[in-house]
Amino acid sequence: MSEKFTIPIRNAFDAITARAKVREFAREEGLDVTGQARISLAAYSLANAKSGSGRQGQLILRSLREDKRIGVEVICVIPDATNYQFPAETFKNVKWLVDEFATETLPSNEMQIALTQWSSLPEGRLQ
Repeated sequence: MSEKFTIPIRNAFDAITARAKVREFAREEGLDVTGQARISLAAYSLANAKSGSGRQGQLILRSLREDKRIGVEVICVIPDATNYQFPAETFKNVKWLVDEFATETLPSNEMQIALTQWSSLPEGRLQ
């Protein structure tokens, strides 16, 4: 697993930009069109819900290699999440889009939401 890059989320425009960047990243990593759409829509949904809070956050994009599988992980980071809650339907809608979904609140009160999408192609595009 290697970190590729970070996308800051400050407003709704950043959320829209993030969707395009996540989709492009997923394409470059070898996910099929459906996988690209699912991970980018899930990331956009979190970023868009977050952008309305007035707090800055970020998305961290990582490529995954496990056995002969390839995938993409998007981590939505929300600093000082003590007083912030996502709308309940946001999590519900995001969970069914991706293969794996996990949330964690760190001791620093930072919330991390991890979205993972694995390639549906046999062995991805690994050679």
